[in-house]
Amino acid sequence: CMNSPTQKTEFARIDIRTAAHVVYDGHEGARTTCHLFYDKGQSPEKCEGVVKLTDNEYVIIDADNDSCSMIYTTHDLELAEKLEKMTILCRHLADRLTHKYPSAISGNPRFNSRNSDANSEQSKDTLSPCQSAPDGWDKLTIIVSHPHGCSKQVSVGCCTGKDDKQAYLTKYIYNTPTCPGSSGSPVLLLEGVWGWSCDHAHSGGDGTEEKQLNFSSSGVIF
Repeated sequence: CMNSPTQKTEFARIDIRTAAHVVYDGHEGARTTCHLFYDKGQSPEKCEGVVKLTDNEYVIIDADNDSCSMIYTTHDLELAEKLEKMTILCRHLADRLTHKYPSAISGNPRFNSRNSDANSEQSKDTLSPCQSAPDGWDKLTIIVSHPHGCSKQVSVGCCTGKDDKQAYLTKYIYNTPTCPGSSGSPVLLLEGVWGWSCDHAHSGGDGTEEKQLNFSSSGVIF
């Protein structure tokens, strides 16, 4: 477009987060294609509604924390608006789910009883102050990925530990099942005071075949 005699003046930037070991530098980023809305089917080409991003503008890498941010440019403003609305909806639902999590997910009776009175007084549209699950208790951990390059899969497990030795950064350990090709996928956990932490990407696995544990990249809790 920059070399075209009829340059388009309106554009949007799309930020794609992944792991640094998936896309390590700008050279790899320039050759990386992202498929959005690949939710079903045997390949992106056979899935209706898939959008392909190819115009990578630049890449931000944090190799030490296995974090990567790829910025794509698009002139499809309808796509940008759709993604923006989906992001806003995701944040809204995450906030609601955070407040429902203690009574809906946790099996610890002490945790349930501590919140039962507060939850019973809430209407469906009223939210009380956020409460995080106490440290040391298993937490719901969800990974949305494309294992083996297949269509979208959702895996559910528990957080079994975390490493917060670095200032402002946390790395999670979990038993949520993954496969090759899951690297770079968002790891969703209940953490912090603002909702679901989703600044972490799936980084790899460790442990035995009988007791496989996975771990995330280091990210910020917000």
